[in-house]
Amino acid sequence: MPGRLGLIASAVLCELLRFQVIAAGDTPSAERPPPVAIESLQAMSRDEIERGGRVCVRGVVTFRQGRDFLSVQDDTAGIWVRFDSTPADIAACLDSLRPGDVVDAIGTLDRGAYSPTLVSSQIDVLGAEPMMAAVPADPQRLFGGADNGRRIMISGVVQGYRDDGSWWNLVVESAAHRLVARIDKDSLRQDPAQLVDAEVRFAGVASAVRNTRGEFLLPRLYVARAADVEVISPPPVDAFDAPQVPPAAIAGYRPKPTPGHRVRTAGVVTRVIPGRFFYLQQGLEGVRIETASATPPAPGDTVEVAGFIRMRHGLGTVSEAVFRTTGHTQPPVPLDMQPTDILDVNVRARTAGLTARPASYQGSLIRCTGTLLEVSPPQANGCRLLIEADDLVLTATLLDTGYAVARQLTPGSTLALTGIAEIGPEEDQDVVLEADPWPDHVTMLLGSAADIEVLRTPSWWTPRRLMAALAAAVAIVAAAGLWVGILRRQVARQSALLAAELEQRHRAAVEHEAALRERSRLAANLHDTVLQTVTGVGFQLKVCQTLADRTAAGSQLIPGSGTSPPSAPGHLDVARRMVDHAIQQLRGTVWALHTLPTGDEPFGQSLRSLVARLGEGHPAEIRVHADDATLAAHAVPDVVAGTLLLVAQEAITNALRHAQATMIDVTATLGSGDASAITVCVHDDGVGFEPGLQPGATLGHFGLEGMRDRVERVAGELRVESRIGRGTTITARVLLTAGSDAGLSESPMAAFRAAAPILS
Repeated sequence: MPGRLGLIASAVLCELLRFQVIAAGDTPSAERPPPVAIESLQAMSRDEIERGGRVCVRGVVTFRQGRDFLSVQDDTAGIWVRFDSTPADIAACLDSLRPGDVVDAIGTLDRGAYSPTLVSSQIDVLGAEPMMAAVPADPQRLFGGADNGRRIMISGVVQGYRDDGSWWNLVVESAAHRLVARIDKDSLRQDPAQLVDAEVRFAGVASAVRNTRGEFLLPRLYVARAADVEVISPPPVDAFDAPQVPPAAIAGYRPKPTPGHRVRTAGVVTRVIPGRFFYLQQGLEGVRIETASATPPAPGDTVEVAGFIRMRHGLGTVSEAVFRTTGHTQPPVPLDMQPTDILDVNVRARTAGLTARPASYQGSLIRCTGTLLEVSPPQANGCRLLIEADDLVLTATLLDTGYAVARQLTPGSTLALTGIAEIGPEEDQDVVLEADPWPDHVTMLLGSAADIEVLRTPSWWTPRRLMAALAAAVAIVAAAGLWVGILRRQVARQSALLAAELEQRHRAAVEHEAALRERSRLAANLHDTVLQTVTGVGFQLKVCQTLADRTAAGSQLIPGSGTSPPSAPGHLDVARRMVDHAIQQLRGTVWALHTLPTGDEPFGQSLRSLVARLGEGHPAEIRVHADDATLAAHAVPDVVAGTLLLVAQEAITNALRHAQATMIDVTATLGSGDASAITVCVHDDGVGFEPGLQPGATLGHFGLEGMRDRVERVAGELRVESRIGRGTTITARVLLTAGSDAGLSESPMAAFRAAAPILS
């Protein structure tokens, strides 16, 4: 009996607490602040809030989360009430509060994390009434953050859910915006998985997801009761009954869209980041699939995906996705494309106001080459590699634990990267205002360290080593200067004795300078003759390697041509003959150190022989336009002939190696008159360049500067004309003056072989 009476007394006490003023340090009612409208508190400025003072709000409890906070709403607005400390008596009152109770909340106003919040130290329960009806949400107010603390009603499609301990966080799309509906697990009657893709009506109190500056990001809805969740239309029985679209048209135009509902797509898996996302590719286009599945697919799996469209960074993504594997095949072969090629396709499409053709390559598996600039330490999204590819700086993200491998790479190394291409506009471009943002950068997503292939390591001379060498040289120079200062005192006393020795040293210095000049001549000759030939040998060997790889891969026909690929023995024969030619050039260079070689070919024939040798093994057509009879009837000095042949060789080699030319025209003409001139012009239909912006000697490219220097040394003129996409024209013109002391000869090929050591 006493125990029973104790239980009854406890119950009575709880009810009394619900309808009494319960607070530590309670003030007399005469000193209590009068209730004020919540709307007036929400409208207060920061300065007014900072001045403090006790306030009282009277309203209906619309939501309560334990002893942490609750929401109170009157006829004007709603406000969140939090408790920084909860003594035992007020804690008992909070535990008994229910939505619908009418209370007076007394405390001080705080700026809060987003909107003004009441920090309460006293709660008076005045009575109870039915839960107030939720007001239909105004999307403009809700997604602008103005309904914070107000009980509202909103309908939307549930796209996913998250397990947050004792709560379910439902991801909902409404009016083309996303929000989070937060509901206690004990209050949700349905399994959240059965609500995905269903249209549901929620009633709850609006809150805000915000940043640390108190800026609104998206709304969050606190749902108090199971009755506040109403299923308007259930989801399809099978998630894969959704309409199917290809990856290239995930967020494209549809005459009958189903806003917020699932779409279905299919393709081959190319890259997988477990627990986060994977990439799907069909043809030349790919799409990012975001899924939290514990058993992700494997590269090469053919899968069918059902999920919700989400625009991320201006690109369509499938989020909250489920998938099923339908088979397995070989992963798509990476497309050999440079980032500049991808940007070019997309910029042309943006300029014309069309979709990119044949594809935008967004989400596609590509392979590109570039020079490593830097490897950044790993962060939340993995480590990043800065790559210089052509004229573009590319960011490649390595998402696995491959940083241990990546950090061993040496800056300056030439790498081949295989990964997913991602294209985007500048980060500060406003996609909402700028309907068609400019694609201006390409990034790559690497799956593992295996996607990085080192093609070439950099020179031993790194900037650090160079600085160390310069520091050592400066130290040596300083020491030498000190030593010279000491020696000068002795020289002043013994100048007479050292005069003969100084004369002898002078002669040695002259001989040394002459030797240096001879070395420079030999180096220029090797660069312009033998090095070019060896470069051609490398090209032939590369073609042989490509043919061998195709043979090993079972390739029998050149794709799209219907003909068999060139045979490797043919290219090996060309390489062998070029090696023989290099040996002859080396012999000619050695003999040129002693005497000037001679020959019997006129200039026109020499030019044709040069073009025939350079064109071997190249698909480009090289045409020579020269009046052999006119050129043969005029004696061209050896120096002039050799110089013009070297200029023609450099121009043709550049067109074959860099310009991607298919047609090259070489023209040799001879003027008339006492001061006649010979002109050699090389024109190609290659990619061209912007004059003045091409790589120069500081980057290791000496071709144009070398040609200009040679022509100017024989009192000639070199003109370079080029436009991007319009090819390049290089014209060298040299006057032929009567009585030239350069010497006359009928052997231009001999002059060609000897011009470098004579002129350099």
